[in-house]
Amino acid sequence: ATSMGVKVSKPFIQTQYFPLNFEKYIIVNSGGRASGKLYPLYSDVIRLLTPILSQHGISVIQVGSPEDIQILNTLDLRGKTNLHQSAFLIENCELLLSNDTACMHIASGFNKKLVALFGTTQPENHGAYFGNKENQINLVSHRIGNKPSFSSDESPRMICSSRFS
Repeated sequence: ATSMGVKVSKPFIQTQYFPLNFEKYIIVNSGGRASGKLYPLYSDVIRLLTPILSQHGISVIQVGSPEDIQILNTLDLRGKTNLHQSAFLIENCELLLSNDTACMHIASGFNKKLVALFGTTQPENHGAYFGNKENQINLVSHRIGNKPSFSSDESPRMICSSRFS
């Protein structure tokens, strides 16, 4: 890929096997170090998706740090995988649903289907760099016409907006 005249090679992402007792799954990552990037409604989203996913034999895994908000109705792997094991899981998932996090960038490196939520950042600056853009959906608040604040404690938190583009 080329950006501003600089060629950026696709990264090598080291993986490490992590055992699961099912094959088809999506991953959700609710993490992020800045509170303005956090989306508190993942449990509601998963509750709505679970019947459809179950019909297709698809499980839901949560990865991230132990401090991340726990998402109900998922296999909770927060703090139970290292970076390489998380990369293995992402490489083999059907879809990643995530805030603007490292997992989003790992998924783009593997050209995985990806739904990314952006709060205090914009996909033009912080979005997935690699992978087929047709595999990537970026959900961005309309921000009531305002630009992102880039503040870690944005107030009001615009990622909670019910209006996405």
